[in-house]
Amino acid sequence: MMTLRLMTPSDLPQVNQVLSLAFTYARREEGYKDYRVPPCRDAFLQMYLAQFLDGNYVIEDKHRVIGFVFSHMWGTVGWLGPLAVTPQRQGEGLGRQLVEAAVEALKQAGAETIGLETMPRNYRNLRFYARHHFHPTFLTVDMVRPIDRRHFEGLPPGYEVLQFSKLSHSQQANFSYLADALATQVDPHLMIANEVELANFYQFGDGFLLMRHGRSVAFAVAHTEKYYHEEPRKYLKVYLAGLEPESPSAHLPAFFTMLENWALQCHLSALMLRMSTRHQQIFHRLVQNDFHPIHSDVRFVLNGYEEKAPSENFYINKWE
Repeated sequence: MMTLRLMTPSDLPQVNQVLSLAFTYARREEGYKDYRVPPCRDAFLQMYLAQFLDGNYVIEDKHRVIGFVFSHMWGTVGWLGPLAVTPQRQGEGLGRQLVEAAVEALKQAGAETIGLETMPRNYRNLRFYARHHFHPTFLTVDMVRPIDRRHFEGLPPGYEVLQFSKLSHSQQANFSYLADALATQVDPHLMIANEVELANFYQFGDGFLLMRHGRSVAFAVAHTEKYYHEEPRKYLKVYLAGLEPESPSAHLPAFFTMLENWALQCHLSALMLRMSTRHQQIFHRLVQNDFHPIHSDVRFVLNGYEEKAPSENFYINKWE
């Protein structure tokens, strides 16, 4: 008998197997030469599960997980993924059940934005999500730049950096307050404190605030560790970042210096900024600063739950 239910930590080993099988199958069908998708590290899936406990589901049949979906909430910015069904059971409507459950959980939690990202080459996924009231919007692009120095560089005068993991408990509470206050300036529905705390707790990354004369002017959340064991540990993966809307260009040099120093601190050799091309000015600014794209996905949003952040804001966000 098949059962749709909330995911638990004990499901994660089977979830990992389904993820690897389903994504390997999809990449092979799409003609990738290097199509194998290895299992994720256990701690990575544990962190994903903890992000929004009420929105992660599995479908099991005879006590075996055959499909799953993760959901995420950053304030009231909601998104889902990854979603996978074991190849042998695809075409039975299981994906529909998982999407409907995840979307309903996000709605019940008060999500104002609901979306996901998928591979643009996968026409089956494009058709599947279109049938479930999602529509495509913009590409999301991983922009990278090698770090060409080996030593820390001082920030311009008047700037300082707060690193969440190095603060006392009371200082971390103040960090979270400042980070969420700045995040809502960039996107009125965004909150990042929980994401910073989870990245730190699971030792996958950290959060930084760039301060200017005692005022927060930029935030960044990044992962520093590998998602799967076979992945080379190379990039500082910045997937949530923003600069104050009033004068973001003035803070960019200090922002990039902060990120490079952070990467060097973690013995990483390159920056990866994971962004949506909805914010076209950022894309052009990154290209001007010697970043280049290495990967892209396409972002879908649910009808009526589109993104609310002004497109001119300096806002980096990756729903993956």
